[in-house]
Amino acid sequence: SIAFNALEVIMAKGARTPEQHARMVFESATNYDDAVTQLSQHTLVNPAYYIVSGVKTPQGVVLARGRENTEKQWTMSDTIAGQENWYVGIPNYDLDHKPPPSDDRSTPMAENLNALKGQDFDAKTVWTLLETFPTFNPHTDISMVATPKDGTFDVKKWMDHSKI
Repeated sequence: SIAFNALEVIMAKGARTPEQHARMVFESATNYDDAVTQLSQHTLVNPAYYIVSGVKTPQGVVLARGRENTEKQWTMSDTIAGQENWYVGIPNYDLDHKPPPSDDRSTPMAENLNALKGQDFDAKTVWTLLETFPTFNPHTDISMVATPKDGTFDVKKWMDHSKI
């Protein structure tokens, strides 16, 4: 069973849930590079994505974590599926795979964010883009906008799996 496998990993290796690990990093990391290093290490109970942003360009990375290590990472300086190099966004699929035509949130997200380059915009503007179809669709469970410069973030949980 899944619960038994998770318990075995926790007991045998001292693994953490991705949430526990993120909290420990938030409590101990002293800067962007330290946070990225710590999030890239330690055994996790299950795979996860970590999106990390600093306050200076090009401090932005998406870490695709497996149980034991970081399997892939994408930074602002990488060429990513139509994204310009001033942000890193991930809708729900690894950035080096073409999204399925039935759920392509990547293309409109990148096009809309690319159109903001050089403009004065705020978190409200980004929320408007994220809440517009097809970036927002029936498969959207959680959305987040973070503004590292002022230390704020907003998370919206769209789907309550407990009601399914």
